[in-house]
Amino acid sequence: MFDPLLEELNESILSRGGKALQIPSGLAEGVSATGKAFIRSWLWEVPGVRRWRVTRMDAGENLQVLNSVAYPEYKYDQPLLGIDLLWFGARRQLVAVLDFQPLTQDKDYFGRYYDGLKSLHRRFPELSGEQVMRSFDPNQY
Repeated sequence: MFDPLLEELNESILSRGGKALQIPSGLAEGVSATGKAFIRSWLWEVPGVRRWRVTRMDAGENLQVLNSVAYPEYKYDQPLLGIDLLWFGARRQLVAVLDFQPLTQDKDYFGRYYDGLKSLHRRFPELSGEQVMRSFDPNQY
């Protein structure tokens, strides 16, 4: 399900001066003991981002997962960005998760980077809630 997205992402990264990096041995690919699921990872260095890792898990019609973590260059005082896309085929549900991990826990840092996120939270209350996990109709969003 996510292969076309990965192809477009790779082309976009390379066209912007990014370069593919070698994945450590044993971490690039894997297959489940049953042979019904596989996992594969990609790693890039991109201007402004020292490492960008994407991992795709394909368990057929039941589950598809695309996980990504972007590590900004050290000269930028920015949080790490994590993105997860999960497709539950049997229920035909797509779940998207964006996760920012702060580099420090001080108040000034949070003010610099999380005030903007708070405004998004206020603008789109229907996409947030007290529930642990929400899923949305993939045709709606």
